[in-house]
Order: sequence, then structure tokens, then C-alpha cells
Amino acid sequence: MGLIRHNHEALHVSSPQPCDAVSAAGAPSDGTQLAASLLDEWRGEQDVNKCEALIAAIAASQDAARTDALMRIVEEGDAASRNFAVLAWQGLPAHEVLRGASLLESAHADARVLALSVLQAAPGRDVEPLLIGLLSTEADANVCAAAVELVAECGTRAASPALLAARERFAGNEFVAFAIDQALRQTGAGNE
Repeated sequence: MGLIRHNHEALHVSSPQPCDAVSAAGAPSDGTQLAASLLDEWRGEQDVNKCEALIAAIAASQDAARTDALMRIVEEGDAASRNFAVLAWQGLPAHEVLRGASLLESAHADARVLALSVLQAAPGRDVEPLLIGLLSTEADANVCAAAVELVAECGTRAASPALLAARERFAGNEFVAFAIDQALRQTGAGNE
């Protein structure tokens, strides 16, 4: 398992161009409701390249609702659209990246894993408290493993109690236990 890596170059879409997608969506020219219009267009689109162009246009828009639109794509989309939405979201300013935390409340484990991929682009000091909260209660082993991976990258000793609680909860899962032990070592808590 690996989180989607932050990579702005992955957002290059050769055809159609995002600006063509904006025109094709018939979005208002003043920028209001642009993300919603593009999201509606994305929902009806079957062509992968056009879907990616629409997602890139949503991310490039200055519409305040763009993170809401990206959130809907992460929850509703196929694998390609979801991954592209995560990459697009990672390129937004930190305060918008942190809105990905709302997906940690999703009923769908795969959306929670993708939320962690989004949060990977946020400053660690802002993400660690979210990870501690998630690790304290998460029941899905894959979500827990993704959170542990992120703690290993950006966490501190403050995450130790949550990591230890998760290790106890997933005692029968060797992969999660191993990942937690690694995270404890990387945060400096495993040396005690």
C-alpha cells in the first residue's frame, strides 16, 4: 500500500485543455458556481482525458467551492478520477488541502485512505493532530496502515499513545503492527 505522492507534473493534461473543459461545461463567466458546473459536467463525462481536464479545471478555478467539488469526485469517482482529484487537491494552498480532513469522517474506508493522501501535502504540524484522532478510533486496517505511514513521515512522539492504541486494536494484523513499530522508531518513540 502506498499513498498517492504529491506530484504537480502529473496534472499536465494534453488534451483537451482545462480551459476547453471550462468552456465546454458552459460555466458562468464570472467564476461563481464554476466548480459546481464543472462537477456536473464531470459526472456526465465518460472520456478519461476529458474527466481529467475537468478535474484540472476545477482545481485551477478560483471558485471557493472547488474543494467541495474535489471531495465529491473522491467519494463518487472511478479510480482514475479519484486519483487525479487527489493529485489536483494536493496542489492547492494548505488551508484547502486541510479541508480533506472532512473525508476522514466518510463511511467509506477507501475515501478515508484517499483523504490521507490529500493530507500528505499539508504541513505535518497541522496533520498530526488529525492522525492522532483517527488512529485512536479507526477500525479499518487499511485506513490505519495509511495513517501510520503518514505519521511515520510527519509525526512526533505526541502520536505514540495513538500508535500504541492502534497496535493493540490490530494485534492480529502483522502488517499494521510492523508499520506501527516502524512509525514509533521514526518518531523517536520506539527508542524508549
